[in-house]
Amino acid sequence: AIRDVFIPALIEIGNEWVTGNLSIAQEHFSVGVLRGRLLGLARGWDMGFGPRALLACPPNEEHDLSLVMFGLVLHRRGWRITFLGANTPLADLLDTQRRLEPRLTVLFSARWDIHAALAPALATATAWPLALAGGNGHEFAEEVGCRWLDGDLISVANDLSHAQADRH
Repeated sequence: AIRDVFIPALIEIGNEWVTGNLSIAQEHFSVGVLRGRLLGLARGWDMGFGPRALLACPPNEEHDLSLVMFGLVLHRRGWRITFLGANTPLADLLDTQRRLEPRLTVLFSARWDIHAALAPALATATAWPLALAGGNGHEFAEEVGCRWLDGDLISVANDLSHAQADRH
């Protein structure tokens, strides 16, 4: 459903907004409906015995729907998901990392170019594996020494799950 319904719907909504066929209010409403459906599927995604993934967006990043979908895909592959969501203060993310000791932390932004001020803090946040995902962040990830999750979210979740299985 994520690959065949939700992602195409989000792409269509984005295209319609870019071309002016959807207002900001219509785009927010449409995305809100999809987000609500996806979060309904997320109930219990922190339960289980698999590795824990901590998912968040940096400060001033409100676009967390791709991260919700990524969490759902990871959960279907046995991961426990702790979702902090949009606009997460970096200090709170790092505190949660220390308390939960996740196997992986993923920080998502639609535009990494606006988060240059986070580079020093992210570069020193090495207690647990930290990966970046989203738009135009490959170079930023290299700069701060984080893994860059590149590709579609289903392939990335598959790769992470296979790597996790290989560890055991």
